[in-house]
Amino acid sequence: MTRGQSWHYEPTRFGWWNQIDDPSTRFLTRRDVTMLFLCAKNQQRMTFADLAQKIGRSEVWTTSAIMGQQEMSHREAEVLCDVFGFDKDANLKPKLCALLTQPPMRGWNSAVSLDPTLFRFFEILQVYGETFKALINEKFGDGVMSAVDLKIDLEKGTTTTPRIKITLDGAFEPYRPW
Repeated sequence: MTRGQSWHYEPTRFGWWNQIDDPSTRFLTRRDVTMLFLCAKNQQRMTFADLAQKIGRSEVWTTSAIMGQQEMSHREAEVLCDVFGFDKDANLKPKLCALLTQPPMRGWNSAVSLDPTLFRFFEILQVYGETFKALINEKFGDGVMSAVDLKIDLEKGTTTTPRIKITLDGAFEPYRPW
């Protein structure tokens, strides 16, 4: 959200979701779209899995798209806008769809996040990153796991202790001499 914008509730004009002051005249950022969609998701008590089913994508990809890290097709963007009721505002829906269908600026701030969950992923890479690299090189040769040709899955573990199981299924891309 940019400086000077505020979130507020206007049930008579925009329905039940939170909006930026007069979205038809405001410049929206991709982060604004993320915040609008997260507010709408929470208001409707939907899960990311529910939304993924609506657009025909995986739960992880859909979540990543809503968080601003994936480019949606026009159809996917329209379906998501309709699910949240943004189709009721003729000026807002085209703006949202335009931002959702643009190639994103992937990644996040280069500073290490202080959010405990994100920090744990950073910590895992700090502790095991060189191990992952050594094992990839030993098993596949000199190269990297693709972040472009990559499938990600996250599921709840089935043991008695709560567990998180994350699968990264990426193509191997060898370095090539030139």
